Amino acid sequence: MPGVSKAQGASAAYSRRAIHIAASNGFTGGYSRTSRHISAVAISGEGLGMERDWAAESRVWQVDLPAAEEIGTLAGQRAAARIGSRKPPTGAFPVLYDERIANSLIGHLLAAVNGSAIARGSSWLRDALGTQVLPAGLSVREDPAGCGSAAAARSTPKACRRSRATSWRMVC
Repeated sequence: MPGVSKAQGASAAYSRRAIHIAASNGFTGGYSRTSRHISAVAISGEGLGMERDWAAESRVWQVDLPAAEEIGTLAGQRAAARIGSRKPPTGAFPVLYDERIANSLIGHLLAAVNGSAIARGSSWLRDALGTQVLPAGLSVREDPAGCGSAAAARSTPKACRRSRATSWRMVC
């Protein structure tokens, strides 16, 4: 791949775990789970101009896991794209998150409005009810019924309405 000078490493993993629960009331049950993981790290440039980036994927089923060549190519493309990057001047700028980070941000917000975390005092939003926690105009509704069903839209309150934390979620 043009621009890539080294591969720092690559990995592949398979995991199978079995969980079994037995209770004093006579309940007993269990299940098992499997997962597969593949990753690669590429380095572009030389000397002080070296840049590093990575690619990784995880799946339950092997057939759904991308080929190792795809993961290595993506890591190389990402590392090569960093060649010549520079630190921006100090200032206020809009932030664009890489998809690897962006897809977890809403999950962190929903974890922070979890009523159990609020009650324990472990949430970074514990004292934020009614304050702005998102960009103006953005609302988030957790939809446990799935796919935005009309019933859920009527019955599920928004965790954040017009950028403000409006309710805590209790997870059973």
